[in-house]
Amino acid sequence: MAIIYTKDTHYIAGPNNGQWQVEDNFISAITGNGETLSVNDMTVTYGSVGQPDLSKAGTYTVTYSYTDASGNKVS
Repeated sequence: MAIIYTKDTHYIAGPNNGQWQVEDNFISAITGNGETLSVNDMTVTYGSVGQPDLSKAGTYTVTYSYTDASGNKVS
């Protein structure tokens, strides 16, 4: 089974923070066979608030998922 490593990130909301990128919270991922996965191999979904907007205060949920060739999914 694959393993995905991510991190929480805290920002102070404001107009000059730039734009959040999907790579901001992704650390690394490996398959059950030890192969390295990139953020491009992940399916990224967002909670009910939507994609993080650094200009607006809030709690944003980002989920990184991977499904292997056998159909095993890890998030």
